[in-house]
Amino acid sequence: MLPVLIFMHGGGFIRGDKSDRENIGQYFARNGFVTLVPNYRLAPAHVWPAGAEDVVRAYCWAREHGGRFGADPQRIFLVGESAGAAHVALATLARRFHMPGGFAGVVLISGVYDVRLEALARRQFGTASPDPRNEAYFGSDFERYIQMATVQLIDAAPFPLLMTYAGVGPFADAGTGRRIILAPGDAASIQP
Repeated sequence: MLPVLIFMHGGGFIRGDKSDRENIGQYFARNGFVTLVPNYRLAPAHVWPAGAEDVVRAYCWAREHGGRFGADPQRIFLVGESAGAAHVALATLARRFHMPGGFAGVVLISGVYDVRLEALARRQFGTASPDPRNEAYFGSDFERYIQMATVQLIDAAPFPLLMTYAGVGPFADAGTGRRIILAPGDAASIQP
């Protein structure tokens, strides 16, 4: 039986399509994975936590139907980039999105894990105001952002997790990454 890779594309919460990452699906399929590259619902028509819910739906579909393609339901890997990484992070790090049966590992690539920090650093990042991406997905009530910040919602048991950031961009220093990497094993280490 083959391992499964579910890849969630990026797009700033408001755009993107699985066809944009067909190359990733093709690559992993040629290299021994049953690969899913699903779409997820986009903002502004669908708001937080729709993306995490869609990750869970893709995961459940893979567990239920993957056997037809030779997939091993015990070896499902979830990967996300940018907004897709934010969705995968919330779906896997917050128990409220419990995925039955567990997963083999998670890879997060340049995601948003603390929307509060992005809102606070708009000027430094050169982000437009209103923010066409984050506000479309998380809303414009900034007081609620703490309730939607993945770093504040981590309560999952530890699991294999790789987090990466692009070499250029607002998160090149991986400041939020340091907090989230520590959190699964030591929730007390989360610092806003």
